[in-house]
Amino acid sequence: MTHKKEIIVKLTNLSEENKEIRISLEGLHRGMKIQPRAQAVLLKGEADQENRLDDPYAIVPVDSSVSVNGTVLQTTAEAGSF
Repeated sequence: MTHKKEIIVKLTNLSEENKEIRISLEGLHRGMKIQPRAQAVLLKGEADQENRLDDPYAIVPVDSSVSVNGTVLQTTAEAGSF
């Protein structure tokens, strides 16, 4: 938890298949409110791929949102994402 009263969850899916992810946020501090949407930043690329001077945008962050149902964050971790 940060001083901003936010929770940061980091996931990696190194497999070649998408994975359904469910994370229980149960047991948080009583004063914390869980919002129904959460921000997600996804990086995706091939295992041997990297940003280079001649290809600086080979791997770039992509912002999206994921749903939070009650105390459960549910999303799909795309294959090769980190």
